[in-house]
Amino acid sequence: MEKTKNTVFTIVSLVALVLIVGGYFLYQNWTIRFASVLDRFFGKGNWECISEETKDSLIYTRIIHSGEPPLSEEIPGKFTNWYIRFEDSHQNEIIGQITDHTYRISQDRYPIFSSKKLSARQALTLELMNISFSLIGDDIKRDFIEPYLSPDEVACIEVKMSYKGGNPKPEFYDQLSREDWFNVNEISADHYLSNESHDFFIYIRAYNYRIEKLSSTEKAHLFDSMDTIAKALCDRFGEKASFEILFDQDHRVEYDHGQEIISD
Repeated sequence: MEKTKNTVFTIVSLVALVLIVGGYFLYQNWTIRFASVLDRFFGKGNWECISEETKDSLIYTRIIHSGEPPLSEEIPGKFTNWYIRFEDSHQNEIIGQITDHTYRISQDRYPIFSSKKLSARQALTLELMNISFSLIGDDIKRDFIEPYLSPDEVACIEVKMSYKGGNPKPEFYDQLSREDWFNVNEISADHYLSNESHDFFIYIRAYNYRIEKLSSTEKAHLFDSMDTIAKALCDRFGEKASFEILFDQDHRVEYDHGQEIISD
């Protein structure tokens, strides 16, 4: 009887250990831990994690203790990238990335009760916000860039949402995650431009190394399009029009809430 009890106890202990270890690793996998959040943002059944990778950080370190007497050593911290395949609102297949790198940096940088420390869910919302910035950039490029430029000229340009005034506070991400429009089918520049909690703008820039590959006629046409694009954005967003267009130092324009900013 005693032997049977010991066997049962051993089996139960092993099962408990497996569950604890397995639960820990599942908890570290954001695509499993936060599946409901990803369902809400991408749409249930509209996303899948196609790969993941663990990398060494160049920004934060870990301290390990070993040896006798105890010795400590700093080693690079680890972080994980997950690659998500999904369809945007135009049924285009997109590969997006989320990472826990920012979260781990935040955990390492700030004291445990600091108001600046990001929770895992807040850090995930930041990652999803960055994906939304790129999706909105694609929409802006399609609606306000492609109608005026050739494909080679368009290829010189990157468009995305951005923000001013430093990083949003952690509680901003709690608010953002609760917004009904915060999903791939409903996000738009309007939602960010009208946000009262932080200052967002549309950022349009050209890559110099790509401009150099254009013909002189194409370069002139690209530069001449700046005022046309700026007017189209102002007409569309009105008093909410906040954007910066930077083609080069001589071709740059900035608007803040419908008013042009004149540089010195």
